[in-house]
Amino acid sequence: MSNKMKRLLVLLLILLKEAGPAAAHNCDCSSSWCSCSNRGLTSVPQNLTTTITILYLRGNSITTLSQSDFSRYSSLTWLDLQYNQISVINSGAFYRLSRLTRLNLHTNQLTSLRSEMFAGLSNLQYLYLYRNNIHSIETGTFNVTPQLRTLNLYNNQLTSLRPDMFVGLDNLQYLYLYHNNIHSIEARAFISTPKLRTLQLQNNSIDTFPVEALSNLNTSTVSYYLRLSMTYNQMETLPSAAYDILASFTYAYIHNNPWQCDCLMLPFKQRMNGSYPFENQITCVGPANVTGKSLLLAVEAEDLICEETTTTDSTGTTPGGFSTQSTPPGGSSVHSTPPGGFSAQSTPPGGSPTPPGGSSTPSGEVSLLIGVLCGVAGVVLVSAVSLTIWYRITRKVSPAP
Repeated sequence: MSNKMKRLLVLLLILLKEAGPAAAHNCDCSSSWCSCSNRGLTSVPQNLTTTITILYLRGNSITTLSQSDFSRYSSLTWLDLQYNQISVINSGAFYRLSRLTRLNLHTNQLTSLRSEMFAGLSNLQYLYLYRNNIHSIETGTFNVTPQLRTLNLYNNQLTSLRPDMFVGLDNLQYLYLYHNNIHSIEARAFISTPKLRTLQLQNNSIDTFPVEALSNLNTSTVSYYLRLSMTYNQMETLPSAAYDILASFTYAYIHNNPWQCDCLMLPFKQRMNGSYPFENQITCVGPANVTGKSLLLAVEAEDLICEETTTTDSTGTTPGGFSTQSTPPGGSSVHSTPPGGFSAQSTPPGGSPTPPGGSSTPSGEVSLLIGVLCGVAGVVLVSAVSLTIWYRITRKVSPAP
């Protein structure tokens, strides 16, 4: 073999050595990044250039992240793991990634977030966890990510928000929680997020406006815009205190809730003056007299009335001894109170209706008649007995002829 051929073979071997790892996994790589997306991988490749700062692993079949998976790639600043099947992240999986600022784990199969799951990510700023099946967040999960600015948890299975869930997020600015099953928000839920500027809670099952939780947001010291979205929930009324909270946000969205514009909404209505856009977002679903109307533009204070429910159970007895029930099937009689405060009801609270003039019911008349007849019969009987005794006495004392 000629020297020229030998040199060519050596050069070829060198090239294969440099390109071999990427070629083995069919990854596209440069000196600073590697794209191994949609390659059918079941684990993190270990033979990539160790100096890369960006690694794309989206669209593979990875199910577990182990402690040593990324230990070779300590220069990473961006890691994309979306659209895999990850259900397990072992403690310390990201321990060597102190430079990482962006981690994308959306559209996987995570069910819970545990303490130490993100250990080592001391400079992480953006964490995307949406479209998983996360139903619980362990206390202290985010203590190890103090620089986090954006936390995206939409399209998961969270049902409640507690204060301990967000401890350590002192620098968090954007929190996305829409499309969960949230129905409960504790009073101090956001006490650990003093810099929060965007909170998205739309498309949940929240039925009560979280006055205390939102009051703890430090909106007074924030100089930039604030955004709150609570559309498509199950809220029916707004307390008066909600007005000031909503007014403190630059953008507040509360439309598409089943608003009941009755007397409970009156204190909030009295605060409305058309100064804020959210005031024009309340369309009444009920009661019937205001259905479909704008609370701001088309409903007056005197229209906000409540229906009262009074339970009645009036039973009468027919002459034949049968019982008649005058209570409706639901067991209650409903009457409305006009704006003036007078109550118009067809059934007295205590029982069955009494005809005008105070006359009694048919069963009462029968009872009275029976009583009279019994009295007369008694008088006749006593009289008959008395006459019989008197007659016998007079027969005995009469002189014989």
